[in-house]
Amino acid sequence: MFIRVLFLAISLLSFSACVSKDTATSNLTTTETEKEHKIESEELRLLMQELNMVVYDRQKSELDRDDIRRRHALNLADIVKGFAKKIESMPADKLGNELTVEDREMYLYYAQELYKDGEAINEVAQNYEMEKLDRTVAKMQQTCNRCHALLRD
Repeated sequence: MFIRVLFLAISLLSFSACVSKDTATSNLTTTETEKEHKIESEELRLLMQELNMVVYDRQKSELDRDDIRRRHALNLADIVKGFAKKIESMPADKLGNELTVEDREMYLYYAQELYKDGEAINEVAQNYEMEKLDRTVAKMQQTCNRCHALLRD
């Protein structure tokens, strides 16, 4: 196992090692070269950090877990809001013939509530208030369940 890790580390370093450039023949200014180096160094640092997590199978810290949850919450918020807009703009004939005017109004109400729930999830994630995320997602699920109970059953 150690030999594979060592080989992988050496391979990564050899392929991504910093190579000094002859500044006289380079088309990049010193500032551009420094920026390019900084970007590549940051990418390498992130790659090595991920590699360490995989190789040594370390437990993620609470901050790492919150960051992952935040990214998933932001993605969920975008999907929920897009879905809410899609169902809100769905023509009445696509919903079925058995919907009454009151049912259609409730359908639109729940679509708007779903959009608000998506905005709430987005706000929680943007503000790093991960302790509120479970409660906010549960509220969104309740909106879905109430709509489905009324209109699908």
